[in-house]
Amino acid sequence: MTGAAERDRPAPAEPDWERLRAEFPVFERWVHLEIANKAPVGRFVDRTIAEFVDDSRETGGAEAFSRDRVEVARAAIARLVGARPETIAFAGNTSHALNFAAGGLDLEPGDNVLLAANEHPSNVFAWRYLEAEGVEVRWVPSRRSPRPWTRARGSLPFPGSATSSATGRTRASSPRPAAGAAWSR
Repeated sequence: MTGAAERDRPAPAEPDWERLRAEFPVFERWVHLEIANKAPVGRFVDRTIAEFVDDSRETGGAEAFSRDRVEVARAAIARLVGARPETIAFAGNTSHALNFAAGGLDLEPGDNVLLAANEHPSNVFAWRYLEAEGVEVRWVPSRRSPRPWTRARGSLPFPGSATSSATGRTRASSPRPAAGAAWSR
């Protein structure tokens, strides 16, 4: 991003990390590293669900999914990440968002994408669909995995394996270490 677009981009807001951490009681006892499959639920979720139920009970859901509330959320997220609100999109889940992203790339036959051998199955579908368009899916070699869906393909990408698999036609990559679970403090 350069020029006017860079100047118009707001600086990210600095989160109040202590306040945010206090919203998640799990962090008082656990170090939680699993972010894709399961996530801790914050106290704010309880408050938001209660507001939704109260709105449904009292007004028949007049505020539920209102455009105003969506725009307030979009603006808050934009401030948090230092983006313009019109660049923030919402999706129903990670797989849905990944399909948007994969479908929005200008990929051509002969291009390739790199996927970690331990990639969760739901994160593979968008890329595998592009194989019918001539995009090659390349699996980055991995070590043994404790996860049932990755045993056949392995787990942790070997150091340098993603860069050694990339070519001048590589347009996307998702190799990553396997997500952890939670460890007791």
